[in-house]
This record gives sequence, C-alpha cells and structure tokens, in this order.
Amino acid sequence: MAVILLKSDERNRLEPYIGADLLARLRSARHWYTQLEEGACFLMFPLCDVRQPMGSEEVICIYCGRDFVFCGDNTRCLSLLRALPDDLEPYLRLLRFLQALTADDVDVLDKLEGSITALEDELLTARTPPTRAGARIISLRHGLLKLRRYYEQLGLLTGELPENEAVVHDPELRKHFRAMDRRADHLLASVLHLRDYI
Repeated sequence: MAVILLKSDERNRLEPYIGADLLARLRSARHWYTQLEEGACFLMFPLCDVRQPMGSEEVICIYCGRDFVFCGDNTRCLSLLRALPDDLEPYLRLLRFLQALTADDVDVLDKLEGSITALEDELLTARTPPTRAGARIISLRHGLLKLRRYYEQLGLLTGELPENEAVVHDPELRKHFRAMDRRADHLLASVLHLRDYI
C-alpha cells in the first residue's frame, strides 16, 4: 500500500484508480462518494476552514483502496496526513485524517458562539448602533451557511462508510466510522443552533 499526495492540478493522475468516466464527471461536481471495485471507494468534498469560514473553499479528493491517494493543495490537510504513521491501512488512514481534521472544531464553534454573544450584548447595551453591526451579522450568517453545507456534506460521506461492509470490512473500524458520523452530526447541529441564534 502506498500513500500518494497529489496537488489539485494533478487530478488527472487519479484516472488509474477511479477510471476515465468518473474523472470526467468530477469536473462539474463539488461533492462525490462512490464505491469502486475490490472494496475501494472515492470521495470528494469542498473543505471549509472552520477557523475562517468566509475564506475560499477547496475541493479535496480521496481514493481509498489498494493505495491511499489524496488530491488537494490544503496545507493543513497535507500536514495532518504527513503526521500519520506510514503503516496505516487506507481506511484507518481516512478515519484518522477525518478525526484530526475535525478535532478542534467544537472549540472553534464555541469561540464563534462567544463572538455572536458579544455582538448581541453590544447591540443590546449600546446607546447607538455599533459600527458595521449589520455587516458583521451578515458575515456571520454567511460563514454559518458555508459551515452548514460543509458539515452536511461531511455527514453524507461519514454516514456512507460505516454502512458499507464491502468497503470497510473490519467491524471495529465501522464502529469508529459511526462515531465519526455522530461527530459530524453534532457539529452540524451546533452550526444550526448558532444560525438560529443569530
């Protein structure tokens, strides 16, 4: 098993793993999950930086099968993948990557809630409307919308993996993917709560 890290402009190098037809269809997609032959799967989703949700999204692609292939330019993702032990089998590598990717998200969302609360307090206690309060509210709502979409798509992916025994054979690993799916659901619920709050 090899771990292959590709840049976004090298996406064509995925063809031996996913085939020319699927590669061609990806050009117009932002989100994708499919089971491939021999217990392999391919997933693609737009990555949203939870710390800066108004930043640009980057679509990342991951193939899990005989090898583990990551395609994307996100330096945080590449750093997380390089920090993992080399001997992990592909699905365990995927799980560890998703766990590391979302490890601090609850804390970041807590800080975002604090920012929303501070803005609300400022609006309620100020004698005159705070400077650019409307723009700050709009920015927060747009950021929360992007986070909602991100966690919805992440939840779709993490929900598929543990239910497919043809892809993830190990029952213990499926159990951990179910926990990852619950984490994605919890993060989505937190974002929805914050969106309703503001």
